[in-house]
Amino acid sequence: MQANFFQAARHSPFDPLTYLREGDIDGARQVMQRLAYLVHEDRDTHPEQVAEFTRLMCMFVEIDPLFKAGVQAVLPVIAKSPGIRQTELYPAMNLDVELCRYVLYFAHETGHIRRVKKGNTYQVYLPQAA
Repeated sequence: MQANFFQAARHSPFDPLTYLREGDIDGARQVMQRLAYLVHEDRDTHPEQVAEFTRLMCMFVEIDPLFKAGVQAVLPVIAKSPGIRQTELYPAMNLDVELCRYVLYFAHETGHIRRVKKGNTYQVYLPQAA
């Protein structure tokens, strides 16, 4: 799986990804987080780039130990409190706020959790919850 992500990164249309060293998970995460903002700035004019970037990120999170640890930390909390506000999950992850958002966004994208927009936050559920 790791080789698949780094191979895809080398053939990516996103220039900074082509310079990633194989196996540099922390470096890859930092590059991907910076790119996320740039890609989403142009989401209305380049939806295909957003789709490609999301595909690469979903590949990446499956090899990212920080992502896996963050998801494992919040699943029991969500199970006890379905519909918990996203911000209430941050303490369980023991990460800075930006990394918490990264984990929860891609946990939703990969089907580990389900987020539902509620005002200026999200309510978070296990994927099988109604």
